Amino acid sequence: MAPNEDQVTEMEVLKSIYDSDENFKVMSDTRIQYKFGADTSKSFVMEIEWPPEYPEVSPRINMDVFYNSHIGDNVRQEIRSKVLEVAKENEGMAVSFTLIDYVSSNFDELTANWDVKPPSDEVVKVEERPKDEPMTKAAKRRMWNRNEGTVESLQSMLHMADWMFSARVLRIGMTSSIRRLCRQLKEADAVAAYECSTVDQNDGESSPVQNGVQKITEAEFIQKVDEEEREWAERTDDLMANLSTVANEEGNYCVMPPARVNYLTSKKFTNEDVCKIINDFRYWLNVDVKTMDSRLGWIQKQFGLSGNEVRNLIRKEARIVMFGLGPLQRLVGLFNKEFEFTPKEIKQILLADPRVFMMDAKYVTANYSYVHKTMRLPNSVIAKHPFILRCSHSSIRNRHEFLKKLGRAVYEGALVEDNTDSANTKVDEEVKAVPIEVFLDPSDAVFARKAANTYLVVYNNFLRNH
Repeated sequence: MAPNEDQVTEMEVLKSIYDSDENFKVMSDTRIQYKFGADTSKSFVMEIEWPPEYPEVSPRINMDVFYNSHIGDNVRQEIRSKVLEVAKENEGMAVSFTLIDYVSSNFDELTANWDVKPPSDEVVKVEERPKDEPMTKAAKRRMWNRNEGTVESLQSMLHMADWMFSARVLRIGMTSSIRRLCRQLKEADAVAAYECSTVDQNDGESSPVQNGVQKITEAEFIQKVDEEEREWAERTDDLMANLSTVANEEGNYCVMPPARVNYLTSKKFTNEDVCKIINDFRYWLNVDVKTMDSRLGWIQKQFGLSGNEVRNLIRKEARIVMFGLGPLQRLVGLFNKEFEFTPKEIKQILLADPRVFMMDAKYVTANYSYVHKTMRLPNSVIAKHPFILRCSHSSIRNRHEFLKKLGRAVYEGALVEDNTDSANTKVDEEVKAVPIEVFLDPSDAVFARKAANTYLVVYNNFLRNH
């Protein structure tokens, strides 16, 4: 069964994320595998399969693959159950990346209690696909013979030429690769590329006609194919030069019609921006123009963004639209209705840290509840420092508890309860409020020195004993 639109989009994103990860394998349009703990005695493979209703329902998790034969049935069932629990919690969303990330993050815990049997030495051999042979002159002659050298039979497929230029030529690679591609063109491709001429360019006379059908010679056919190969190489090199990028790096992914690249330039993205998107966020070229335009239009209208703000948002985090509008709509509702942020504050969060809107709603809720209720930070402060909503929850808790133990858990802009006994809330005048940017500094040494006014070793001792 063919995958639905959400599944196609998710597969494109997963391929982009795990492009160079040898542990990730695509088994079919709706089935993937990921190998965890590679090169260890506890390694295993988890298979994720999407039913037709996915992502509205949870994916199927299969641990009974041949590679896992060294793992006991009870262990496999335990891992599968825990992964399915995570999938159930995120039902209605694209969760494949979340499940892989969950198993990777909790690998030690999931494999802590099992008895590992020696893995099987049997190796499954996979046949390698034979490499395409260069297209020789003899092959071109056979092609000419099969089409009987008729102009009409070749002209009938000329409508494919533009598509062949964008989809067939660009996908293999540029510069030297384009020459190899043109030699490897199959019959339909070469015929589609061949612009037939009914007039001999040398003498201006028409090609001979037999039984009402115009004929061309074998030499003319081979000459035209060679000319087309050279022309395609020149056109391709010119295109990539205009994009000001490295041809060999881009050629493997410029497989879609030029309209999808032209769409970016029509929205006033610079050539540098276009190259960055093709390099780093390749799934963009897999989404049709209409769908991408509707997603960007929704973001602009929902958050009240200007054209420049939309472009800056995409420059900062182009993956904001990779899973469609569903996750964005859920998080907007969460910020608006449950957290009671104002539209201006929500826009401020989006522009300052777009990755907040790529996080799981439960993760964001857990962080918000802690910083708002325990640390007493108001929405206005959180909106100025949105990173606090997506950084490690344990790090936030550990740092706050450490400052609390030292009597320094006082933050700039924090709320103060009016009905609290003043004797219990009196703060030493010498204790300065901790700036949130210092509290969130990625360096523990900076945090210990500037926020806690102590040494890193003291904080490390606290973490070991906490």
